Amino acid sequence: MRKEINYDEKIEPVEIELNRDNINDFEKTLSETSEDSVDEVRVKYLLHYLTIEQRIWLVNRLHVILKTGGKATFTVPYWNSSRA
Repeated sequence: MRKEINYDEKIEPVEIELNRDNINDFEKTLSETSEDSVDEVRVKYLLHYLTIEQRIWLVNRLHVILKTGGKATFTVPYWNSSRA
């Protein structure tokens, strides 16, 4: 039995948002995400809290889980910002 493809059906992109509020769970979240399955990842105000090893792991894992043409956006505080 063949499944009919509906080309008019809108497929929502898969997005993951990582931020300081889920800093303790970001490794678990990304480890459980399957390969080549995410359209966009937003990392907001998290990078500067991570160790060098965690940063390397994060970028490597993003490379694995992002679809071809996927996008990763990193937001970091400006040095003169009240968030810094």
